[in-house]
Amino acid sequence: HHLAKPVVVDGGEIESVRADGKIEVRTKGTIQMLKEWIELNFRLKNPEQINEMISALKLVRQLRQRPAHALDDDEFDQKYFHEQRQILIRAYESVRTIRSILHLHPSARAYVVPDYLATAKVCTY
Repeated sequence: HHLAKPVVVDGGEIESVRADGKIEVRTKGTIQMLKEWIELNFRLKNPEQINEMISALKLVRQLRQRPAHALDDDEFDQKYFHEQRQILIRAYESVRTIRSILHLHPSARAYVVPDYLATAKVCTY
């Protein structure tokens, strides 16, 4: 089905007109709404940070969906430890980016970030 350019109905829904003329209504996901809210309310020197943050959050969501809906045999492979560490680092950086963005808000500027958050020394073992 070919969809025409989507039209945002309100903050939480998107309407698209399909090739057959029918209107398809989809609910925006929370990750998409977070991205739009940040882009609307904050101006960042490096907007690519938002894309990386959103990408990492979507990856975690995607990876969580499959195990919740599938049965697999137990398997041991060292590659999973490496993959898990990389995903954990990306997820932590995403949360750190959100915290940093929220710190830009005028009401939060007086807040002093603790050293352990500012230096981001996190052990991923």
